[in-house]
Amino acid sequence: MTLTAACVAPAAPPTTAATAPAPAPAPQAEPVLDAAGKARVEARLRALEPDFWTRRSRDGEAAANEWLRKQAVEISREEARRGAAG
Repeated sequence: MTLTAACVAPAAPPTTAATAPAPAPAPQAEPVLDAAGKARVEARLRALEPDFWTRRSRDGEAAANEWLRKQAVEISREEARRGAAG
């Protein structure tokens, strides 16, 4: 079997600054944490692992991932406030 030109998708035109799509709006800035703050966030998230697996079994993977994402955001914000307070 041979391929013909009709079987090959046309090449996309090159992207230039004038034709590049506009970047998506940036999500809310992530808190800036020092190494100790990052370690505390990671430890708190690891502690949530059993609850994550329970939620995943009960509610499904997407719901559990969303719950964990929200937890990570909140924990990171708490740590950032803690760091800012000194």
